[in-house]
Amino acid sequence: MRQLLHKTMSGVPSLSWVRRNNIKDAELPRISICVPVGGKGYAQQFETPDGQSWTGPSILVQAMVPVQWVAAQHNLVMPLNTSVIYTTHWGLKSGEARQIMTKDSLAKIADDGYILYWDDDTIPPPLGLYTLFNYMEQHPEVGLLSGVYCTRSMPVEPVVYREMGDGADWSISVGPTAMPQEVWGLGAGFMLVRAQAIKDAEKIVPDEPVWADCKVNLLPGEADPLYVRNALWGHDIRFCDLIRRAGWKVMADGRVECGHYDVIAERVLYLPPDSLPKRRGKQYAGEGYWDTVYGIEGAKRIRNSPELLSNLLNLIEVHDRIVEVGCGPGILGSLLTAQKAAEWVGYDHSSIAVDQCNSRFLNAYQKAVHALATDDLGDAQTIIAVEVIEHLQPEDAQHLFDLVMGSGKRLIVSVPDNCMGPEEVPEHVDLFSFEKVEEITATLREKYGYSIHKADGDAKRVIVVLKKV
Repeated sequence: MRQLLHKTMSGVPSLSWVRRNNIKDAELPRISICVPVGGKGYAQQFETPDGQSWTGPSILVQAMVPVQWVAAQHNLVMPLNTSVIYTTHWGLKSGEARQIMTKDSLAKIADDGYILYWDDDTIPPPLGLYTLFNYMEQHPEVGLLSGVYCTRSMPVEPVVYREMGDGADWSISVGPTAMPQEVWGLGAGFMLVRAQAIKDAEKIVPDEPVWADCKVNLLPGEADPLYVRNALWGHDIRFCDLIRRAGWKVMADGRVECGHYDVIAERVLYLPPDSLPKRRGKQYAGEGYWDTVYGIEGAKRIRNSPELLSNLLNLIEVHDRIVEVGCGPGILGSLLTAQKAAEWVGYDHSSIAVDQCNSRFLNAYQKAVHALATDDLGDAQTIIAVEVIEHLQPEDAQHLFDLVMGSGKRLIVSVPDNCMGPEEVPEHVDLFSFEKVEEITATLREKYGYSIHKADGDAKRVIVVLKKV
């Protein structure tokens, strides 16, 4: 029965053609674009007088792609000086088709090449492949990098998964300034994979297809590792797992947001603009934006007033253990380690800021607030967030308060006395103030036994201290 789930290891694709001729001095193309073409049940939707929708009879077409996909293919920008071939297969399920195209492509592309798996209902942005390719060229540890798209079922959700069994990952950032994030698994609608990573994955399951819903050949008494919690992963997730087990990073790139075409409803679906991934990845909140800010300002630019920094120092005991969230270039960290002999660790989602901290001989790590976990706080006694709250989505601010209060540590934040909104300061997300902090912590005080205190600040900001009663 298991053999029927996947009955091919290799074969001949239905069609193969060259998008761009081999460039000078290039013996083999570097990218193979593999497109499984499934049968399409084309139908029309009608509306009854009372506003109800009704789907008419469908016509099954074996090998046809939507015109929306054709337009996306025509507009796709190819990486510079890179030769590309296309391979497609129809008449089989997507897993089997991908397996055949994979084996055929590995024999045709260069050893340092890539395979782009592109479904015929996925609509990428014109720079989608260009963006994925350039990132992987600069990050040789990444074996698989994929664009982000949503399901076709309503309500939509991202086809990205952070951990097994946790459902769709809504913590992903999607937008022009989002940065690639490591994930557990994701859909293969627009997925770029390093050829060497696939070859390494094949070694884990010799004589087995890397594209299959489950392991086909089981030894007597052997349990299938993919049947977990009475659920089957599916070939997309299994493939991601094999790449990761082969020692490569599996990542999602929120800059490459793809549409998902519903052929029955005749519409292209995206994540809603007000969804958390879109808000996290918007122009003024993404990691790329802050890389630009810290790159321009440099490591010596003080974003906080000397008065505010002095008042913060007065709240810290000698040899205090501190974690600073949104640490920037580490100016406060330098003062705390020098004047208070504090044990300091910083987190910022800008790699430029982290590098600036490291140049000061400070221990800093790249991590967004919403990705912080209890282990990141370690044995710190005090958590500090200076000029951070007004840049966070409300859900992320709530996560920070919950995280610190749940671990029983002291939290010190500085908040605007009168915060200007995003219409005046685009990088501000919400009108955070002392009153807003009170609102966030109101539901947490009774649960965690915390009290809130105002401390001195400068003319524009207030220092808020939260600690156990």
